[in-house]
Amino acid sequence: MTTSALRRNIFFLFLLAAFAALATTGARLKGPTPKTPSFAYLPDPQFSRFLFPGQRGFGASVVWSSTILYFADVLLDHEDPRFLAELVQTTNALDPDWTYPYEFGGLVVVGSDGRTPSTKTVAILQDGIRHHPESWKLRIYLVNTLQVGRFGFSEGALADTCARVLLPLSTGRIHAPEYVKTLAFTLLKKGGRPEEAMEKLTELFRTVEDPLLQVRFQAKMMDLISPARSMIGTDSVDFRKAATSLLRSQDQQQARLAASLLVALSGEATRPAAIPAAKALARQYRSFAASQN
Repeated sequence: MTTSALRRNIFFLFLLAAFAALATTGARLKGPTPKTPSFAYLPDPQFSRFLFPGQRGFGASVVWSSTILYFADVLLDHEDPRFLAELVQTTNALDPDWTYPYEFGGLVVVGSDGRTPSTKTVAILQDGIRHHPESWKLRIYLVNTLQVGRFGFSEGALADTCARVLLPLSTGRIHAPEYVKTLAFTLLKKGGRPEEAMEKLTELFRTVEDPLLQVRFQAKMMDLISPARSMIGTDSVDFRKAATSLLRSQDQQQARLAASLLVALSGEATRPAAIPAAKALARQYRSFAASQN
């Protein structure tokens, strides 16, 4: 074959490939064209480990590759998305030490409406937290899923559930962004349980050793008693110093008294009776500080 003939053949093949690509692109741009699922059966994820005896890591990689390709088909070709959760769960069952599939499933698995998270989304994230309790991302994703999904929670129950998911991030033992470490207390307050938020916060404040975290906890305490600060008036600064000093005291009785006062100030019903005690504590602290100078 001459060089010119070879070039003509290559050019002809190139034209065929170009026409095929244009036809495929045009079909995708016309609008939704639901496809028949590329498979109609997946084994229960809890039994998937038996499909790759001794090669579960390899099996997880194979299923994960299929998951990514399938997700691309869901986005581009409007593939039926109902198998996406099972693919993610199968990957996780084969290799639970791999965190990314849990995160991926928590972000992309949705319910039958194709928009909001489903109970399978929650199950994937809960399973991920069980295997990776140190992952702050999985906890944030689970809280977001619970808040945007339709799971029938009352406002108080939702705030309480989300706070319990986030509380381990407040101990300082899990690496997480700073804003996340006090989010549980904000949610408890939002759910109408400021007293419980303050009780848990003061308990943690007495145990954490990170000075930066202690500063954040002090600021959050003042936020939880914000309605009482205006009632305490000019004594509020001295009260903050006195309360935090007592909480760090080696005298357990004084620490418990300070915590009880803060809890009382955070509750709407108990706040009025606690105001005089807060003012008295502030004055005592001011007198003590003056005597030390």
